Amino acid sequence: MKKDLKLIVKEEENLLNFLIKNIKFKSKNNVKSLLKWGNIFVNGNKVMKHDFVLKKDDVVLVVVSKRKIEDNRKDIDIIFEDSNIIVINKPNGLITISSNETQKSAYSLVQKYLKKINKNNKLYLVHRLDRDTSGVLLFAKNINAKKMFQENWDKIAIKRGYKALVYDNGLKDKDTLVDYLKEKGPSVFVSKEGKKAITKYKVMQRSNGVALVDVEIETGRKNQIRVQFGYLKCPVLGDKKYGVIKKEINRLALHADCLIIRDPFTNKKVEFKTDIPSVFYKVL
Repeated sequence: MKKDLKLIVKEEENLLNFLIKNIKFKSKNNVKSLLKWGNIFVNGNKVMKHDFVLKKDDVVLVVVSKRKIEDNRKDIDIIFEDSNIIVINKPNGLITISSNETQKSAYSLVQKYLKKINKNNKLYLVHRLDRDTSGVLLFAKNINAKKMFQENWDKIAIKRGYKALVYDNGLKDKDTLVDYLKEKGPSVFVSKEGKKAITKYKVMQRSNGVALVDVEIETGRKNQIRVQFGYLKCPVLGDKKYGVIKKEINRLALHADCLIIRDPFTNKKVEFKTDIPSVFYKVL
């Protein structure tokens, strides 16, 4: 069994080129696989980008032994990770973050994962998903990234896309919903005194009185999609709060399937996507 490698960078260099030069016992394709499966760490942070630029004196850890990195991330589905952010596919039923440190949350699971790699690793909240909404969720890994993302989120988040199953009560093929939403305790309702909420949608498929819709939000109000479709009398399936209680599905049929951002550090457009939960199609 080969041991894990710890390599010191001598000069600025592209990560993939550095790995190919220094891992003599693996082919180029095998080296790419190490990156793909999250077996490469730079200064304690997992890096999966081939074009990541290494700097002089960076420490690169290459996990080549048979122990599985997945053992450290079995509770989370990581879509992407670099030195600034980590993006996961949050399951439904899991709260994004909790004030109760003993309560399991997406934040606590990701934090646990990062701490196992390096006890000094940090994690910061950037945005949220409702407990019962699944899909793409992004966290920052350092204070500089936290400030950049939180202070400029509306400009950085180019697209926040969702897929939802809603009751097809005269739903148009496509439309832009504009309402004013006001929070009162744990609930949200439409009110002239509320904040403007803009949601665009397009019907992808209709069947059995249900529509699969492609949704994009231009504002990020609490429970926005659920409240607006509920107000339209086409509530999201499984929504016990703003909809009707039926047994077509055993979860809230709302999934954040796409997040496109403008990376504030590279100015490049980056897309994170997840598949629509298979249970959605069983209803159609």
